[in-house]
Amino acid sequence: MTDKTTTAMAWLINPYSQGCTVYYYDGDTDGYGVLYDAMCLCAPTGPYTAMDPNDCDDSEPQTNPGAPEICGNGIDDDCDGAIDSLDPDCL
Repeated sequence: MTDKTTTAMAWLINPYSQGCTVYYYDGDTDGYGVLYDAMCLCAPTGPYTAMDPNDCDDSEPQTNPGAPEICGNGIDDDCDGAIDSLDPDCL
Protein backbone atom coordinates (compact mmCIF):
# COMPACT_ATOMS: atom_id res chain seq x y z
CA MET A 1 0.00 0.00 0.00
CA THR A 2 1.26 3.48 -0.74
CA ASP A 3 1.82 6.17 1.89
CA LYS A 4 -0.99 8.12 0.25
CA THR A 5 -3.42 5.19 0.64
CA THR A 6 -2.39 4.64 4.26
CA THR A 7 -2.88 8.33 5.03
CA ALA A 8 -6.29 8.31 3.36
CA MET A 9 -7.29 5.17 5.28
CA ALA A 10 -6.18 6.73 8.59
CA TRP A 11 -8.22 9.81 7.83
CA LEU A 12 -11.30 7.72 7.02
CA ILE A 13 -10.95 5.86 10.32
CA ASN A 14 -10.47 9.05 12.31
CA PRO A 15 -10.20 12.41 10.53
CA TYR A 16 -8.22 13.80 13.48
CA SER A 17 -5.61 11.01 13.45
CA GLN A 18 -2.01 12.10 13.21
CA GLY A 19 1.09 9.96 13.48
CA CYS A 20 -0.79 6.68 13.74
CA THR A 21 -0.47 3.55 11.62
CA VAL A 22 -3.39 1.65 10.09
CA TYR A 23 -3.52 -1.91 11.41
CA TYR A 24 -6.02 -4.44 10.06
CA TYR A 25 -7.89 -7.09 12.02
CA ASP A 26 -6.11 -10.46 11.73
CA GLY A 27 -8.45 -13.05 13.23
CA ASP A 28 -6.41 -16.08 12.20
CA THR A 29 -3.01 -14.55 13.09
CA ASP A 30 -1.43 -15.34 9.71
CA GLY A 31 -0.05 -11.83 9.24
CA TYR A 32 -2.76 -10.74 6.78
CA GLY A 33 -5.82 -8.74 7.77
CA VAL A 34 -9.15 -7.74 6.30
CA LEU A 35 -9.75 -4.42 4.55
CA TYR A 36 -13.16 -3.80 6.12
CA ASP A 37 -11.89 -3.81 9.74
CA ALA A 38 -9.02 -1.47 10.61
CA MET A 39 -7.85 0.87 13.34
CA CYS A 40 -5.35 3.69 13.33
CA LEU A 41 -3.04 2.97 16.27
CA CYS A 42 0.35 3.89 17.66
CA ALA A 43 1.30 0.19 17.80
CA PRO A 44 -0.31 -3.18 16.99
CA THR A 45 -3.01 -3.89 19.57
CA GLY A 46 -5.01 -7.06 20.21
CA PRO A 47 -6.09 -8.60 16.91
CA TYR A 48 -5.25 -5.37 15.00
CA THR A 49 -1.74 -6.43 13.98
CA ALA A 50 -1.70 -6.85 10.20
CA MET A 51 -0.43 -4.19 7.84
CA ASP A 52 -1.54 -6.09 4.71
CA PRO A 53 -5.35 -6.08 4.25
CA ASN A 54 -5.58 -8.75 1.55
CA ASP A 55 -6.64 -11.88 3.47
CA CYS A 56 -9.47 -13.60 1.59
CA ASP A 57 -10.37 -15.97 4.47
CA ASP A 58 -9.53 -14.56 7.89
CA SER A 59 -10.77 -17.70 9.63
CA GLU A 60 -8.16 -19.97 8.02
CA PRO A 61 -4.44 -19.26 8.67
CA GLN A 62 -3.30 -21.43 5.74
CA THR A 63 -5.30 -19.27 3.30
CA ASN A 64 -3.65 -15.91 2.60
CA PRO A 65 -1.79 -14.04 -0.17
CA GLY A 66 1.54 -15.57 0.92
CA ALA A 67 0.31 -19.18 0.88
CA PRO A 68 1.02 -21.61 -1.97
CA GLU A 69 -1.95 -22.71 -4.07
CA ILE A 70 -2.87 -26.32 -3.30
CA CYS A 71 -4.28 -27.68 -6.52
CA GLY A 72 -7.43 -29.80 -6.37
CA ASN A 73 -8.80 -28.76 -2.97
CA GLY A 74 -11.46 -26.33 -4.25
CA ILE A 75 -10.04 -23.41 -2.25
CA ASP A 76 -8.36 -20.19 -3.36
CA ASP A 77 -5.42 -20.80 -1.00
CA ASP A 78 -3.28 -17.89 -2.23
CA CYS A 79 -6.10 -15.29 -2.43
CA ASP A 80 -5.48 -14.50 -6.09
CA GLY A 81 -9.16 -14.85 -6.99
CA ALA A 82 -8.70 -18.14 -8.89
CA ILE A 83 -9.57 -21.61 -7.64
CA ASP A 84 -7.67 -24.72 -8.73
CA SER A 85 -8.28 -25.41 -12.46
CA LEU A 86 -8.70 -21.68 -13.09
CA ASP A 87 -5.51 -20.80 -11.20
CA PRO A 88 -2.37 -20.41 -13.36
CA ASP A 89 -0.41 -21.95 -10.48
CA CYS A 90 -2.23 -25.26 -11.15
CA LEU A 91 -1.88 -25.39 -14.93
